Amino acid sequence: MERHDLMRLLAGDDAASQAALAALAAVELLRERREPIRIGQIKASGSSWVYTVFLTGDGGALVACAGVRRPGGGTAG
Repeated sequence: MERHDLMRLLAGDDAASQAALAALAAVELLRERREPIRIGQIKASGSSWVYTVFLTGDGGALVACAGVRRPGGGTAG
């Protein structure tokens, strides 16, 4: 993605812009963390979203979460 496209996306107030800002916040949280993390994924049947969760090394706390919309509106299993 070109820089000007990214800046236009981040300046918007639509759902795509909000998702991009949330993803950047998650990346910053992960970048700041020096301890190991665990990664998990949540895919609900019939849902159009997939979530990746980033947990502390012992799995006791959530560090960050990122969600993306799946193609096909959740028809993929």
